[in-house]
Amino acid sequence: MLGFQAIEVNASDSGGKADAKIEKGIVGSNANSIKELVSNEAFSVNMDRSKHPKTVLIMDDIDGMSAGDRGGVADLIASIKISKIPIICICNDRYSQKLKSLVNYCLLLSFRKPTKQQMAKRLMQVATAEGLQVNQIALEELADRVNGDMRMAVNQLQYMSLSMSVIKYDDIRPM
Repeated sequence: MLGFQAIEVNASDSGGKADAKIEKGIVGSNANSIKELVSNEAFSVNMDRSKHPKTVLIMDDIDGMSAGDRGGVADLIASIKISKIPIICICNDRYSQKLKSLVNYCLLLSFRKPTKQQMAKRLMQVATAEGLQVNQIALEELADRVNGDMRMAVNQLQYMSLSMSVIKYDDIRPM
């Protein structure tokens, strides 16, 4: 949204520790690719923005790195230290023992599950944009049913829109 090109990596799939002897231009495992990306001069903040868009690396599921990823967190810390681009690390369990050393290199941002009123407001915007008629009470009930999971709520709305263009509370209640 801020003009960044996002490169997304699921950390639990990234293959653990990179080869410490990586040389520029050698791209082996995903971990080596990440190491090259964060140290690549082409992404430096001093470069001409018209030729090189701003890049951000999004590392999702970092608390899901398997036990076989010994050194994976240490390697991520090393990458953060040399990175010329912002790195966003996403986790579900900020208190995981695996992340104990990583939190010293991060700005911690916590997010709470949205309220059913907040979800209903956003779902109403989605429904309106899609030409779907639905009332606020029905959307609040949907938000309650999916326990704050916005993706599930949007999927449910999409599914219901296949067979109806007007959704009422009674259509959601028996879900």
